Amino acid sequence: MNRKLHQQTLQGRIAELESELKQTKCENVELEQSLDQARKHSSEQSEKISELKISEIRANDAVTELQKQLHETNELLSTTKRELNETRQRLSDVDERLSLTEQEFTNFLLRNLHSNELQASGNSEQLRRELTPQHQPTTRPGLLTHVYTYTHIPAL
Repeated sequence: MNRKLHQQTLQGRIAELESELKQTKCENVELEQSLDQARKHSSEQSEKISELKISEIRANDAVTELQKQLHETNELLSTTKRELNETRQRLSDVDERLSLTEQEFTNFLLRNLHSNELQASGNSEQLRRELTPQHQPTTRPGLLTHVYTYTHIPAL
């Protein structure tokens, strides 16, 4: 009887161990599946991280290129502004020379007209009275105004 009891105890213990082994195997299978899922997820995350790093590098390259273009554009803008200021200065100089030339030409026309009128009339005093300051050139009203004004002086 002792032997039988011992054998039953061993069989009970074997059954417990087999049950525990089955449970451990099930847990092991679950852990392996979980580990596989974690590996898969980790791999997916690694791929996403790699893609994000590549995107970041491309974005940085694009930013660098845009900064370079902006710098070049700013340099071009500065050059254009400088050239525009130089052109404005040259235009102002030409405008000033044109104004002086118009005044000189108007004075020439006036002297010429005056001389012609004097020769034609022989009466220099009366002609001088008619050439009042209103017939003298002012600050660049325009050449045509002077020509019109001086060609319509009443004859003596």
